[in-house]
Amino acid sequence: MRVLTSELERRRAGQPVVILEAGAGEGLDSWQPALPDIARLAPVIAYDRRGIGQSAPDSETPMLRRVAASLHSLLATLAVPPPYVLVGH
Repeated sequence: MRVLTSELERRRAGQPVVILEAGAGEGLDSWQPALPDIARLAPVIAYDRRGIGQSAPDSETPMLRRVAASLHSLLATLAVPPPYVLVGH
């Protein structure tokens, strides 16, 4: 999945990471204007869900459980432990 991060390298122990979840078939580009402002407050991750934006299609139907599992896998791959603040639109 295509991912954009900001300030992860400066994350303090226990500090939440803001995860930006685009809606309505949008990708991470919809968050670009706000990302620098959010990153001033906390580390940020924006991503294209599977099959959206520049991410490859998924082999499974994007049901809620699958979308959540994909995000969990992404966070594990990036080695980003909780806590998280999930922001969607």
